[in-house]
Amino acid sequence: MVSNPAKKPERAPPKPPKPPEVPLIVRLLALAREWQGLIDRGELRTQAELAAHSGLHPYRVSNILCLLRLHPVILAHIAGLEAGTPNDLNERWLRPIARLPHAEQLAAVALRLGPGAASLLSEEGCG
Repeated sequence: MVSNPAKKPERAPPKPPKPPEVPLIVRLLALAREWQGLIDRGELRTQAELAAHSGLHPYRVSNILCLLRLHPVILAHIAGLEAGTPNDLNERWLRPIARLPHAEQLAAVALRLGPGAASLLSEEGCG
């Protein structure tokens, strides 16, 4: 049997789509909690030791740990983000927010998230 040169070659079947990933901010927050646990348990004493242990620059370690200064409601919101969830909160935007007083943090994050963030503002009185 002779192949027909005018016929297009068959394509390989398409690759299956990648499963949705957990948002980076969720993974960074988990890492920050893990690192803080190492320091709290005395396994590592300083952020500099943590940086050497993790192989990251001390500034990077500090930036990730700074996320733990966010209001507990914001931390809970981030921890509750599921894989594939669209997310307007990222580490770079949250770092300066973490340095604000808690009430201002809630207001800034609610403004960033828009109308759907009413639950963040309603939680303010609970903390």
